Amino acid sequence: MKNQNIHNKFQLMTLPYAAGAVTLCAGILVLIGWQFDIEIIKSPISGTVSMKANTAAAFLFAGLALIFLQRSGKAANILVRFCGSVIALIGLMSLAQYLFGWEMKIEDILFREPGGTLGTLHPGLMAPNTALNFLLIGFTFLTITLQKQRGFFLIEFPLVFVLILCVIGFVGYVTKLEELTGPAAYTRMAIHTAVTFIILCIGILFTAYKRQHALVTIEQKIFAGLTAAAALIIYISFLSVSGITALVQASDWVGHTQQVKNQLELVLSHVLEVQSAGRGFIITNNDQYLRSREKAACELPALLHNLRFQTVDNPVQQRSFVPLERLIEKRLAFSDSVISTHRMKGERKARLLIASNEGESLTDSIRILIAQMNTEEDQLLQIRNEFETYQANRNQFVIYLSLAVQVLLLWIIFLLSR
Repeated sequence: MKNQNIHNKFQLMTLPYAAGAVTLCAGILVLIGWQFDIEIIKSPISGTVSMKANTAAAFLFAGLALIFLQRSGKAANILVRFCGSVIALIGLMSLAQYLFGWEMKIEDILFREPGGTLGTLHPGLMAPNTALNFLLIGFTFLTITLQKQRGFFLIEFPLVFVLILCVIGFVGYVTKLEELTGPAAYTRMAIHTAVTFIILCIGILFTAYKRQHALVTIEQKIFAGLTAAAALIIYISFLSVSGITALVQASDWVGHTQQVKNQLELVLSHVLEVQSAGRGFIITNNDQYLRSREKAACELPALLHNLRFQTVDNPVQQRSFVPLERLIEKRLAFSDSVISTHRMKGERKARLLIASNEGESLTDSIRILIAQMNTEEDQLLQIRNEFETYQANRNQFVIYLSLAVQVLLLWIIFLLSR
């Protein structure tokens, strides 16, 4: 028994130091990865999100705080509180950017991440669950250094909450269920971020138990269990809401693609209206055809402007716009020329101009170009339909998982109550 107690005390003394050193090294290593652009350090698993530079910096402060926390004295407490304040501030400012859309640009202080980075909503900005974790960790460091600790629960709650979120994220990477690593509509937590948080939380928990100078009470165990249950339910419910948001966005993209296709068909129908109305005027000499032609010609610029705006995110479609606008301008100019010839030189000359097939050739070129643009939209529509189906299936899984977890927790509470 005596040897067992000595062994336990040794663990309580050495494990927090080791956890602090690992956290500190993780932060430094990832910052080196950012400095020299070493992808395997920023993202150990290919095809997954990277640990952001500001996340690494916060881990550096957290590792220092945990190491200083093992020492007694006023100076050590001041350093821990300083580090805890910095960590909480980083988490709070990052979280505020997600909640309120503020542009504080703290993600660009150390390094600037390029746009379009995998699994990243805002380049360089840590994931929202990572930001929440740092806010809670910073609060814990500030609380644990108070000289008169009245409630161990103020330390236990944030640590267990963070621990559960990170364990869920780690399980998501192991099982390849990306939804568990973070909300679908936002930046996800990196795998080494989750692992470092787990190590950090265990180190702080051991330190808190060591400072308690007493065995863990049954109330603390029950509170830890309830906190874990609450964290599971809250996080999975949040993932469900986020998944529904992502599904709505996917549905909007499908609708947007269909709108572009309709707009392309409308442009082509207006071009054909200009052609047919011009010919109708030449054949019948009826000004009613001219009014119909002028209406179509006047609406074409607005249709093209809307179409260009709707496809601004598609470089392939944007490149097709230059020749399309040119061809439509030439087709309108040719129609004007036919009508002008009819008025000045008579119907015979106008018919000869139409018989040259220049107008028909321009219309065919426009039709072919619009067909190519429609094909591009069809490919996008197929991809977006598949993504919408995938997102719907994933949401269904997360909802079922949430129900299963809640039933399991109710069963555990029932057993404990008995």
